Amino acid sequence: MLTFLKGLLIGLGKILPGVSGSLIAISMGLYDRLIKIISELKIKENITFLIKIGSGIILGIVFGSKIIYFFLDKYYLYTMSVIIGILLSSIVGILKIEKPNNKKDYLLILISFLLVLILNWLSSNRISTNHNYMFVIILGFIDAVTMIIPGISGTAIFMILGAYEFVLTILGNLLNIYIIFFGIGLLLGIYVTTKIVGYLLEKHHKKFYMVVLGFTISSLALIIKLTYSTISVKLFCVPFFIAFGFIFGLFFNND
Repeated sequence: MLTFLKGLLIGLGKILPGVSGSLIAISMGLYDRLIKIISELKIKENITFLIKIGSGIILGIVFGSKIIYFFLDKYYLYTMSVIIGILLSSIVGILKIEKPNNKKDYLLILISFLLVLILNWLSSNRISTNHNYMFVIILGFIDAVTMIIPGISGTAIFMILGAYEFVLTILGNLLNIYIIFFGIGLLLGIYVTTKIVGYLLEKHHKKFYMVVLGFTISSLALIIKLTYSTISVKLFCVPFFIAFGFIFGLFFNND
């Protein structure tokens, strides 16, 4: 049951603004295992685990989206405060796995931190491009990469490419020819990215997590800026919701 609930949270992480399913998986100690299973194609040996976590992820995405958007619409400030708390707990989860302790570690954190800020800046200066089939395959590939690598926003990259609305159109209508090519790119991206991440986790485990830590900190900074830049009401309640999100996230961390 706990595995299913963790899958549910990973699914919610996929649709939460500023968060990612892979980041939630890291905070709960499941990321390395999932990457290993997928990259090494150990499906049969882990079928029960995959069914439990997979069903949770699907339900989290399908049913959680309406709940999340309701709370964002009605209680934006408090909902975003909970999300910030969850991100803070994710940072704690990463630090439980690997801690920076030398100049190279901090340099990797700084570089990845700045990379996300640059991507965010570029998203306001979007590049227009033609929506041909090859481009749709690339979009699917990008979606897979940002889904597997924690802390990078697929939304931001789609906005940079001027394709955010186009991707929403594709995913909003599954009975179109584009969805086939998007799916091809997605599957290819999942396979290639899990192979690369699997290698990095095996050969450069600490460096990988330092980069993820930088991505996460920058995502946290951006979402704090987005949430509190125009606050004017009930500020005294905000710490409570941040603390709630933080404790909620820590509850699902592995010891």
